[in-house]
Amino acid sequence: MSTGLRFTLEVDGLPPDAFAVVSFHLNQSLSSLFSLDLSLVSQQFLSLEFQQILDKMAYLTIWQGDDVQRRVKGMVTWFELGENDKNQMLYSMKVCPPLWRTGLRQNFRIFQNEDIESILGTILQENGVTEWSPLFSEPHPSREFCVQYGETDYDFLCRMAAEEGIFFYEEHAQKSTDQSLVLCDTVRYLPESFEIPWNPNTRTEV
Repeated sequence: MSTGLRFTLEVDGLPPDAFAVVSFHLNQSLSSLFSLDLSLVSQQFLSLEFQQILDKMAYLTIWQGDDVQRRVKGMVTWFELGENDKNQMLYSMKVCPPLWRTGLRQNFRIFQNEDIESILGTILQENGVTEWSPLFSEPHPSREFCVQYGETDYDFLCRMAAEEGIFFYEEHAQKSTDQSLVLCDTVRYLPESFEIPWNPNTRTEV
């Protein structure tokens, strides 16, 4: 039984062991889109059609032995074929949250007599972000008149959230693939901090 640190990646529509993770880099902060960049190899698929990968959900799992340490879920927004040594193919992939879609279009529209939860809810629903929750410590009054003028949905969402003192982040479940966008107006609702263990063994397993 393995007790080392290892990483697995699954993509919807492909076998669970389609890819082996060579390396990855996760960039994540409050009120921004996380970006997960991966280097992968595959012995099963020496070639892949881009429609098999792009816009599909991908799931990175970090294991310590048989215990899950962390999960990250997102949609594949970029995919590139690398070198092929006839035994395996090298691939590169970028994974972002569903909120990434809000940066793909601009809009001109008016919201009338709606509060921030209603306005942001409309934007999220239109862009296919179905898993989200507002955690507000105080009421946010309705706006008589609110204009989105040529902004992307993402820029408009960020501007409106900032005006209301709201920040957002992705909450990843550890024991399942559940993941949700959380909108907060106070740091009291942030997850509790946790200790980061020191691991003297730098060896990992693919």
